[in-house]
Amino acid sequence: MKVIAIGDTHDAPDVDKQRFRWFGKYIRKVKPDAVVQIGDFITLDSCTHYIPDDTYSARIEKPTFIKEMDSFDDACYEFNYGLGNYQVKKYITLGNHERRLWRYEDKNPSFYNMGQREYFGICKKYEWNVIPWGKYLMLGGVGFIHAPINPMGKEYGGETSEKNVANKSKIDIVFGHSHRAQDVRIPKISNIKNDFTRILNLGCALPHNHIEKYARHSLTGWTYQICEIDIWDNHIQEVKNISMESLKDEFATNKKKRKQY
Repeated sequence: MKVIAIGDTHDAPDVDKQRFRWFGKYIRKVKPDAVVQIGDFITLDSCTHYIPDDTYSARIEKPTFIKEMDSFDDACYEFNYGLGNYQVKKYITLGNHERRLWRYEDKNPSFYNMGQREYFGICKKYEWNVIPWGKYLMLGGVGFIHAPINPMGKEYGGETSEKNVANKSKIDIVFGHSHRAQDVRIPKISNIKNDFTRILNLGCALPHNHIEKYARHSLTGWTYQICEIDIWDNHIQEVKNISMESLKDEFATNKKKRKQY
C-alpha cells in the first residue's frame, strides 16, 4: 500500500496556509491508499501552560482559541481544495500540541468538552479520522504515531531516539515530533529470513526554514518535507522524501523558480 505521511504542520493564525493546498495537489497526483498527518497539526498556543493566562506575555503572544480553530478550518479547507474530487482515507494521530487542549480543559472543568467539540467538529467536517494520543494507527502492518512512548510514559527523545525505538520495537514505526528526519533500519536476530525493524521520522511540514518560537534559541537542524511511503510484507519498503521547496516549485500559484547553483 502507498501512504502519504505528513509531519508536524503546526498550523497557527500567523503561519502560511498555501502549503496545505500543495499537500492536497500532490496527493491527488500520486493517488495513495491513505494519508496520515502525524500530529501537531495545530500549535494551540491558546492552551499552552508555558505562558500563564494572567501575564502580559499571554496578552501579546497567545491567540484566542476561536481564532486558532478558524485557522485550523482554513488549513483543512485548503487541503481539500487541493485534493479536489480525489477520495482518500485521512488520519490524524494526535500530537502533544493537540494534547494541550485536553490538559487545558482538565484544569478548567467548567469548560470541559467545549474545546474538544470545536476541534472534533472541524475534523468531522473535513473527514479526518482522529487517533488518540499515544495510540498506534496500523496500516499494512506498520505503526503510525506522533511519538513512541518510552517505559517511563514519556516520548522518546534525544539524538539516538530512532535507534532506541528500533531496538525496542517489533514493528516498523513512522513518527514525527522532533522535526528532524531520520530513517533507521536495524537487523533483528530471529528465525525469519532478512528480519529487521525500520523506523522513519518524518521531519516536519512547516514552511521551509520556519522555526517555531519555542525553538528559536536552540539547536534545530529541522527537515521540511512530506513522505511517500510504500509498504508491503509488513514493512516500510520504499520512501520518497518531497521537500517543501519542491512542492512549492510544482504547485504554488505565481511561483518563482529557485536559483540553480
